[in-house]
Amino acid sequence: MSELYQRPSRDQIAARVTGSLPGAQPRPEPPKPPNYLERYGIHLRARMRALGIDQAALQERTGLSPHIAARAINATAADIGTAAAIAAAVGSDLLAMLAPYQCGTCKGSPYDGFTCNECGAEGARK
Repeated sequence: MSELYQRPSRDQIAARVTGSLPGAQPRPEPPKPPNYLERYGIHLRARMRALGIDQAALQERTGLSPHIAARAINATAADIGTAAAIAAAVGSDLLAMLAPYQCGTCKGSPYDGFTCNECGAEGARK
């Protein structure tokens, strides 16, 4: 081996791989995939508030059992067929309910110390 080339140590190789060399640019975090079930639950609860219905009324409209309706409302589980039936029962489209929710009242940022009655978002506490 020639003396002109210095073989890097294991630590130097590891630093290059992880990007921790001085002046190295940190790797950006990959974007997290959207949580569609959470989005669906937020839309569903907002539609139910707007219509003035509760879980029992939703069950009557859709013919679902109590635990399936509760899972959909709480955004813990819902299959596509059930989600589409519930969306139709509250007068919405399934694709619209999977989009990010934008509150019509507070636009996602209520005043500090207040909670939006439409979407349930809380303002910063002082």
